[in-house]
Amino acid sequence: MREKYKYDSVKVIGILDGILLSVWLILLFFLLIKSDDLERQTFWILASIASSAMICSGARSSVSMHFTADDNAVTFYRFFRKKIAYSSIKSIDLRLEKRMYKTTEGNRTATRPYFTEILTFHCENGDHSFACKSEPSQKTIMCSNNSEIVSPDDTTYSPFSRLKVYIEERIPIMQAD
Repeated sequence: MREKYKYDSVKVIGILDGILLSVWLILLFFLLIKSDDLERQTFWILASIASSAMICSGARSSVSMHFTADDNAVTFYRFFRKKIAYSSIKSIDLRLEKRMYKTTEGNRTATRPYFTEILTFHCENGDHSFACKSEPSQKTIMCSNNSEIVSPDDTTYSPFSRLKVYIEERIPIMQAD
């Protein structure tokens, strides 16, 4: 089983994304204020560090993420490769989390919800969590209080729920439960 999915951070703002953004903003602010006082070489070194942080941050969000599962292990790919053997998995949790993002509509800012699926493998060597943006179908349900919930079809056919079922079928101890 091999599938691509839209990456999302397990935490609301990933630690590395926050560090890269902070480095970029601090250096950019410093360069704008102190550009006249800095030597030419120092200015270009700091400017290259700031642009590298900005490029890395942009590249992190644009690189596609995918996983490959076979009969013995699942491997997640992005900038890194994380292989998890089925024999080390104690349990698997899949949860759905509602998050908000800001968007501009004309001349006003609106807050829109989206859903993130978080798949957590509880293994002998610790927990490993992966997150993906849930792609809602047209069946997203509006409740009477104007809140949205994801339809059962969206969670049943999502890449992470299919992966969870695929792995559970191959682990004998989970079939006994």
